[in-house]
Amino acid sequence: MAQLLGISRQAYINIETGKTALINKQIIKMSQKCDLTLERILFGHLRMSDTVEVLVEENDQIISALKNKLDTLIQLLYTAKQQILMQSRQIEEQRARITQLLRDRNHL
Repeated sequence: MAQLLGISRQAYINIETGKTALINKQIIKMSQKCDLTLERILFGHLRMSDTVEVLVEENDQIISALKNKLDTLIQLLYTAKQQILMQSRQIEEQRARITQLLRDRNHL
């Protein structure tokens, strides 16, 4: 095994017996002090569970922002509908007045 790992037999024995740690104690301290996982320090990426958690949080924020935009758009549509209904009533009232004026004019 030592040969496969490219280390001396004694170095491998020291690892097996615990005399030499596979992960340097300073790296462990760094990870604790920096609140980072060993994977993040050693490999530059998060653990899968951390990655999933980050993605879920980001997606929740995106969904929340989209819901807010949708609520705003629904409110704008409702307001536009109300304005259209009001303008339709005004047009209908003006049409009725014009029709009445034309009738009155024809009776003169």
